[in-house]
Amino acid sequence: MNAKTIETLSINAVRDSIVVSDFLDQYISDNDKEPSWDGFVYIYNDKSKKKSELVGRVAVQVKGITCDDFSKSEISYPVNIDDMNNYLHDGGVIYFVVYISKDGISKKIYYQTLTPVKLKSYISEIKETNNEKNKKQKTKNLKFIEFPNDNNRKSTILLNFYNNSKMQTSFSKTEIFSIDDLKNLEKQDLVEQLSLTVSGYGYDESKNNVHKAFLENEVYLYVDIKGSNISHPVDIIPLNLLIKEDELKTISINNKKFYNKFSRIKSKEGTTVKIGDSFSIEINQNGGSVKFNYTPTAMLRKRAKDLEFFINVVNERGFFIDDVKMPFDLPDYEIRKINIDEQKRSLEYYLKMITVLDALHIDNDININELTEQERREFHNLVIAFSDKEPVPNLKPDLPTVCYIDIANMKFMLVFEKCINSNNTYNIFDFFSSNLALFYETSDGEQLRTSLYSALEKDGYLKIKNIDYDSILPSYELIEKENKQIYDRANYDLLMMISAYDESSIKNPKLLRVAKDLARWILQNDKLVLPYEIKILNYLQIIRRERELNIDEVKELCDIIADNSMREDVITGAYLLLGNQMAAEIYFNKMESELQEVFKEYPIYKFWDEKDKEM
Repeated sequence: MNAKTIETLSINAVRDSIVVSDFLDQYISDNDKEPSWDGFVYIYNDKSKKKSELVGRVAVQVKGITCDDFSKSEISYPVNIDDMNNYLHDGGVIYFVVYISKDGISKKIYYQTLTPVKLKSYISEIKETNNEKNKKQKTKNLKFIEFPNDNNRKSTILLNFYNNSKMQTSFSKTEIFSIDDLKNLEKQDLVEQLSLTVSGYGYDESKNNVHKAFLENEVYLYVDIKGSNISHPVDIIPLNLLIKEDELKTISINNKKFYNKFSRIKSKEGTTVKIGDSFSIEINQNGGSVKFNYTPTAMLRKRAKDLEFFINVVNERGFFIDDVKMPFDLPDYEIRKINIDEQKRSLEYYLKMITVLDALHIDNDININELTEQERREFHNLVIAFSDKEPVPNLKPDLPTVCYIDIANMKFMLVFEKCINSNNTYNIFDFFSSNLALFYETSDGEQLRTSLYSALEKDGYLKIKNIDYDSILPSYELIEKENKQIYDRANYDLLMMISAYDESSIKNPKLLRVAKDLARWILQNDKLVLPYEIKILNYLQIIRRERELNIDEVKELCDIIADNSMREDVITGAYLLLGNQMAAEIYFNKMESELQEVFKEYPIYKFWDEKDKEM
């Protein structure tokens, strides 16, 4: 066949495919002389195809190739960069490539929707390649997919292309937002909303059909920006879109509740039901096949919960979603492959590991897949000590009483007690719940007992993870019975807590809560050791980290300021809490230089105006 015959057959194939659609019409010429287009397809709202029902028209380009292989659902075809520039300036094009058998009888149509967003991306890629390799590449191979036989699908493809091209055309000569641009806009609080839109024929307004419309069709991401009345396209086309829904349903086995919800994830290929973090059921959209998957999550606590659920599913051959039984239908030989006895042993050990975390007051989960071999050995020793409650053998001789162990980016402060008649076997305890007694020395040389938490400086509160925040205040209250001077030491430790809270990039609400409880306890119980103004300043500076001060709290500070006998550092702190920077500076400047440097180390200095801190 000559070129003229191929052109005629390919254009006729596209015409025939378009004209049978209820909502499309075509004006495509097989002798069109325009440089980059072959005609237009018109889109209508109604089957009548009246002028009054016209939505709009889209430009089309048709190319034909002789080929007897019609098995491919996707092909590659070179498109000229000059044509792409013309399409971009015109608002895009639907590009058809038609495979025609050598006898001219059989035909298959492929298409590519060249919207302005796509065209700008393709043109940019060609230019970058030419610049990097000093080439003059004039074409780019693009992927084309099968044009459907379903008439509603055809109309939907054309309508979505038309709507997206209209929204993108005004940006054909300007830069389109990238993902990085979008992140910067979000940081500046300029993003009002992000949207994905889709239009189509043959979908009703039910949720399932709305989901189907998004999954079946090409969608684009748009951003609405404050101060702009149009939606801006983003240079990303979401592929393999997923729609996730959470269903609030009880998942149970033998009346034991495991979960209170599951997720339904829809894709073009089918639906996946996700239960927990490890168990899923894949339902194929076309064949209707069902596949069960159990892929253990890396997170310890979640893995243990999921594995217990999975073992019960296998043993009971199913589970319940509310009152509906969901069968777990696997042949016996597949069940045997699961090796339930081995799974039970794994679960038993995971539960022991969780016992260690609980004993060390670790609420967070840990990724056990990321543990090094050394960390696994260390963790196993802790399992022996805290879960099995047995001495740990084969450790280094002459370990110090207080040791630090690092596991999964967590530092634990532990007590190692050597066993009698053994040089390398130890009992291991949590430092903060151990029987150790901690003492400090007063200025006059007296040894007084204090809380074990006095062993922590600021860095300790930042790094040690086995702190039991609920036991901090009771540990000082217990010491109060034998050490009436404990308030002075507690006040020092309080400042360490506040400083650690301020320095931490991720604020620890537990630490601030305990600091407030400790400050309140010192304020209410200490009658002789610390000056009232110190106690109230420390309590109120914690309050200021939570909220603005109320009228009664402001009055307390005003009373301190009004006392003529009050020290300059105390008055400076009071003014900082009131937000009076100028007055704070006046009293700060009255201090000796050494006292000024000391004051800067106090956590109350946080409230000094940042722009004035470099003094």
